[in-house]
Amino acid sequence: MLTPVSFLHDNARPHSARRTTALLESLQGDVFNPPPTARSGAKRYHSSMRMKEHGSGPSGLMTTKELKDAYRWLKAQAGDLMGKDSKLVKEYDKVPQLVMETMSKNSAKM
Repeated sequence: MLTPVSFLHDNARPHSARRTTALLESLQGDVFNPPPTARSGAKRYHSSMRMKEHGSGPSGLMTTKELKDAYRWLKAQAGDLMGKDSKLVKEYDKVPQLVMETMSKNSAKM
């Protein structure tokens, strides 16, 4: 019996995401789409990092509200998929928590 596969794509590379999504759906895997508040998060991420190197551009990737909404959505997806006691959920949860902490520290400095 095959183990279920989950795929969370961020639209950073749409050509590969489409193929991977189609393959996972054909294998009956779960595919998470990005939360509604992060429609263009990947584009903003890549462009703003380059702009920050040159001292211009947006100061943040998302507003705090958008980030909190995305964090709640992502946490709910992980909990629904794997259960609250899963060790993987804790690992899956680390990145959003680090982002939230970083944003809190950056907003406190301003």
